[in-house]
Amino acid sequence: TWAGLEDQYFAALFVPPGGPTTVRTWSREVTPCAEAEGGETGAEQDAEPAVQALVAVEVPAGGLKLFVGPKKYTMLVDEGHDLDRVVWFSSYPLLAWIARGLFLALVWIHGHIVPNWGVAILLSTFALRIVLFPINQYSMVRMKRAQVEMSRVQPKMNGIKKKYAKKKDAESRAKMNQEMMELYRREGISPMGGVVGCLPMLAQVPIRIGFYNMLTVAIELRGAPFVGWIQDLSQRDPYWVLPILMGVTMFYQQRLAQSKVTDPVQKQQQKIMMFMPFFFTYLCVQMPSGMVLYWFANNLLGIGQQVLVNRHTDKILAAAPKA
Repeated sequence: TWAGLEDQYFAALFVPPGGPTTVRTWSREVTPCAEAEGGETGAEQDAEPAVQALVAVEVPAGGLKLFVGPKKYTMLVDEGHDLDRVVWFSSYPLLAWIARGLFLALVWIHGHIVPNWGVAILLSTFALRIVLFPINQYSMVRMKRAQVEMSRVQPKMNGIKKKYAKKKDAESRAKMNQEMMELYRREGISPMGGVVGCLPMLAQVPIRIGFYNMLTVAIELRGAPFVGWIQDLSQRDPYWVLPILMGVTMFYQQRLAQSKVTDPVQKQQQKIMMFMPFFFTYLCVQMPSGMVLYWFANNLLGIGQQVLVNRHTDKILAAAPKA
């Protein structure tokens, strides 16, 4: 139905208006012209050949239409011929559907509420957080309660482990597991509580991926200013301000989510997790500032919700019988 060449934001497409036609694609090594590269005549002998894509389209009797321009989704939809499919949201139907929906919501916010794409990203992040609030709240409360409850019974668990430390036979291992399960039952703790709390959070991963895919292909963000030093939301933050803010808020959010533990293994795990913000800050340095802006705003909202979760969990545990 159409064929051509594209890069991140632009495309050149042949469109047969009368129906499908034959297309052939291949690649060829081409040596760059020295004069085109600003070099001296004859320097092409030292230039490295580059692989270029080639597309050949059979011209039907009714001729061909040629589209050359930006991959602006709404414009391509109006053009018809399924040209909007050149905007790659994802190779997976579910992720593509999510990313397309998020993009159309962002376009609506920009067109009807605020004419600043950066502010539109902030508003869409807030709206998405409100929609997912019940799921987030359930997951965060379950995980927080699981951490606190496991920390509360940790001394008793260590006592059981110490009791069977020198016994390696299968019967002793079975007795130890039986005593630990009895401890869980007696204390009213589900050993799968933390895992159950993680499941709704994992269900949101496609939404995060969809948001990222949407922001990286939206030509509307190309050259779109936000505030001050951020004059192009499709480019990285030149002064690393947003990546650093993202890392700081991620670090603080993780500190809020952690519980006081006495087990050395759990302490070590918490220390390892605290390195994650530094790693993601490094990744965000090269990301489009629009994506980092979303991540930073989401962290701020997450901090507020984590405070509510901590208060809610503290009230529940204060009313529970002490171990």
